[in-house]
Amino acid sequence: MVGKFLGNADDNGMPGAVSTLQTSLNHVESDAVPLKVDGIFGDRTRDRLRATVAERGPEPILNEFHNDDDLDIFDDDDDTIFA
Repeated sequence: MVGKFLGNADDNGMPGAVSTLQTSLNHVESDAVPLKVDGIFGDRTRDRLRATVAERGPEPILNEFHNDDDLDIFDDDDDTIFA
């Protein structure tokens, strides 16, 4: 899943894509302590992504991108990641 997300990285490369993900997670989980938007896919970003998807599903994150037709980061293979 992360590989697919990073495969859609913008001109800034992987850090730009991860920063976008961190910003989206901060918007979706606005009551949580904000993630540092640093472009590093570390433990906190991974844990927040897993928790958000487990609690809310991928839709709120994808809605933050406003273009979920072009960013298909969740597919059937992702079930094992969040198990």
